[in-house]
Amino acid sequence: MTPARPDWLRTLALADADALAVRADAVIADYAFETLRAAEAGLVLVRARIAGDGERFNLGEATAARCVVRHRAPQGAFAGVGYVLGRDLARAERIAKLDALLQRDDLRPVLASTLLQPLADAIAQRRAARAGAAAATRVRFFTLASEATP
Repeated sequence: MTPARPDWLRTLALADADALAVRADAVIADYAFETLRAAEAGLVLVRARIAGDGERFNLGEATAARCVVRHRAPQGAFAGVGYVLGRDLARAERIAKLDALLQRDDLRPVLASTLLQPLADAIAQRRAARAGAAAATRVRFFTLASEATP
């Protein structure tokens, strides 16, 4: 099953920059793209919720890079967007180009298995390693019965 667009955009944005560069450059070199919005860095407002589900408040600002490209194919024109935290303009452009290609029905299954799945597996391994490192430092407190209790 191929992922939905929000899922592949999340995978591309969370992927390791070097792994994404190696895999993406091999794919996008064969296709032509028109730049609709050149890659640029700017600020985005970060919002949060009190206690995770309460009222929203403005937490602060974060730097983000974005890019929009168009890919024309016999099936039609596809606009790809790339957003990533930080100032990596080349990474935002790669994500936009891959997003445009992934919208094509003829390319999506191949790209999902050869590009997205390995990147998603690497993200899962990275998360598991971080969770293991955090679990190793976990402190467990046990409640002791009071000695004064008869």
